[in-house]
Amino acid sequence: MGVLPIAPFPPLHWWRLAAEGAVVDGGERFVKQSERTRLRLSGARGAVTLPWDVVHAGETTPMAEVRLSDHTPARVRWRTLCTNYGSAPFFEHIAPELEPMFLNPPERLIDFAQQSWEWVADWTGWKVPELAEAAEWDAQRAAEGRDLRERRALKGAGWRFAPYPQVFTPECGFVERCSVLDALMHLGPELGPRLGELVARGSGR
Repeated sequence: MGVLPIAPFPPLHWWRLAAEGAVVDGGERFVKQSERTRLRLSGARGAVTLPWDVVHAGETTPMAEVRLSDHTPARVRWRTLCTNYGSAPFFEHIAPELEPMFLNPPERLIDFAQQSWEWVADWTGWKVPELAEAAEWDAQRAAEGRDLRERRALKGAGWRFAPYPQVFTPECGFVERCSVLDALMHLGPELGPRLGELVARGSGR
């Protein structure tokens, strides 16, 4: 079991815990500068961070109330994704579905996150985790190291990642701890049955 944060296109270790029965904390508060509003991708210069701008939100703002901002034009964000993955094996298959999600996302971050989970589940066959309010099991799950709401845990600390071919691996090496989008761009539906092979608990940074 475990506890997951609300995040669009979350990384593989998020999905690994979801497969083990983790639930999403629907009552959590906003955390600034975390992977909740950032996608870690691979690109020509190594790791690339693609942020989701949000309307001003503080540490006490419920995630359910956080709204996406148009501070950075949606077309710019989409162009960044195309630049980094235009040569990926499954880009041409994924792009027609992904483009409208990037260009016309829902107003609330939580709705966009859920939309992304359902889309990933369609491609992989994975189960979309339950969205639940925080409860008494929080402390126990956190003690077990399965609470990805913590900043370092969401970044991938405590996990091992097996490499798969990325477009820029010859130039930059394998970029681990990426958004699930990275693995889908390179592996497509093959990613579904390989989740346990690609990410496991172990030493991490």
